[in-house]
Amino acid sequence: MKRHAITIISAILSILLLTYVTSSKKVLGPPEELGSITLFHKATTAQKHDIIFLGNSVLRDAINMELFQKITEMKAHKLNQGGSYTTWWYLAIKNYIVKLKNKPKYLAINFRETYLTDPKIFVESVFRKNINTLRNTEEPLVDQLTYGNSQAYIDSLLRKYWVPYGQSFRAKTRFKESIKRLNDKIFSLSPNTTKYAINNLFIAENMNKSFLNKKTELLLPQNSEARKDFKNRCQKSYLPHIIKLCEDAGINLIFVRNKTMKQAAGQLDSDSTREYFSNFRQYIAGFSHVHFFDLSELKEIKLKHFPYDDHINPEGSKILTKDLAHKFLNLINNI
Repeated sequence: MKRHAITIISAILSILLLTYVTSSKKVLGPPEELGSITLFHKATTAQKHDIIFLGNSVLRDAINMELFQKITEMKAHKLNQGGSYTTWWYLAIKNYIVKLKNKPKYLAINFRETYLTDPKIFVESVFRKNINTLRNTEEPLVDQLTYGNSQAYIDSLLRKYWVPYGQSFRAKTRFKESIKRLNDKIFSLSPNTTKYAINNLFIAENMNKSFLNKKTELLLPQNSEARKDFKNRCQKSYLPHIIKLCEDAGINLIFVRNKTMKQAAGQLDSDSTREYFSNFRQYIAGFSHVHFFDLSELKEIKLKHFPYDDHINPEGSKILTKDLAHKFLNLINNI
């Protein structure tokens, strides 16, 4: 019985580890009506825009579009999805922006910290649903960079090699029901039997050291120094792919680094963060169509302009928008 319990628990824990990241817990961001993909599609289909801003709810609050268009005399549009980061941005560029009949001349991606080279941040729960709305049937790069060995990758393999899974709702349902039945079996075991099985499963001799070392980066905290290693992280991110998509589409790409609340409070960048952006600047210098605006250096933005988190208020938005608009005008004159 105990050996049988260990076998069952080994199987169910393997599945649970793969499906853990698809937790149903919802973390809702602010509403994104004005920057939604639906309105973006309608707006960009109806008329051509000179520039498209791409980002999350921080972008929504940061830029006063009416003021920006007045200063630059450019037609602009914001595409912002709450809680979105590079996975969502990559798909928005690949499946929407570069496919526009009337492509923008400029695309500006607003980001914070070192998240530009972190493809695994905010990609589960409701954020995964947002990502899935932009996916085509097959997105191998997303499965590789964002989800690795998680359920999304398994789903893609099943769709590719098991035709009924991709075409039949019944096949998908039966597959998920099988997992549920296996889950029910484990919880039908007595507490003592389950405890014994788990204790024997996770003994040191059973640890796969090579697997643990390979997957350690998935467990790194968001502010880990390892995530600030630009040279190592760049090729494992969407950055090279985003740059290539814009180059092929003839779009000038501008990365806009936003100022954060902690920076407004006087906290300086760490040495590793400064090195990260130094390497980032060197990297994009090799592309004539890529530019960088660092708004984290904008001294006029104070702590009082941040009502919560890294979102700025309307007063701060006007200050930031004016500075950004003039940076754009200078760039246009020098291209």
